[in-house]
Amino acid sequence: MKLIDRLKRASIAACLGLPVIATFAADRMERDFKAPPKSVKTAVYWYWIEGNITKEGVIKDLEAMKKAGINRAFIANIGGTGTGDPNALHKVEFMSDEWWDITHAALKRASELDIEIGVFNSPGWSQHDSDAFLWDLRRFVSDRISYEHVAGMRDVANRHGLTTWLENYGHWGFPGEFLQYGGQADEVGGEFWVDPPYGEIENRLATSCAHIYGKRLTSSESS
Repeated sequence: MKLIDRLKRASIAACLGLPVIATFAADRMERDFKAPPKSVKTAVYWYWIEGNITKEGVIKDLEAMKKAGINRAFIANIGGTGTGDPNALHKVEFMSDEWWDITHAALKRASELDIEIGVFNSPGWSQHDSDAFLWDLRRFVSDRISYEHVAGMRDVANRHGLTTWLENYGHWGFPGEFLQYGGQADEVGGEFWVDPPYGEIENRLATSCAHIYGKRLTSSESS
């Protein structure tokens, strides 16, 4: 038999087999959709709105999730006292002892039902009812100023036989933490304003920083 004839017959056989393979794949997809395997994670956002939660209620929610084939849920605390919503009606205050008891009951029952639980990193829709993100951002900026900007310049200067000196401001909205970034310089000093209160503030910041970070020399401007 010529090679071309063999290839033709192989192609025909492959084509005839395609409907069988397609039918098998469709059957498996339908079966897995109706009864998802454990490797498939069906997740939901689980909103605890206005603190209207109870131990009995969250346990029933989880049992209903399990029955529906849901095996992952993300808890979001929306509104209520403690979430930053001043107008919210509420029953259970966010982060109160009662809230923790209910949360513990939910996590315990979820573990028994093999349901994974996640919790939003702060309360609110898209986590906007909290200053947590803002404070985290400020902390991030402060750390970068201290350990990359100030400490980085100090390291470069020291490699060339030089030292660094700075005035560690702590007011006027400066985005650094005054003790932390002042501590990364070789020496620190304060401004000496004639008009209060800035002279007193600046020099206290400098001396506190020098004491905490073990600097033997601190200085101030003269008025």
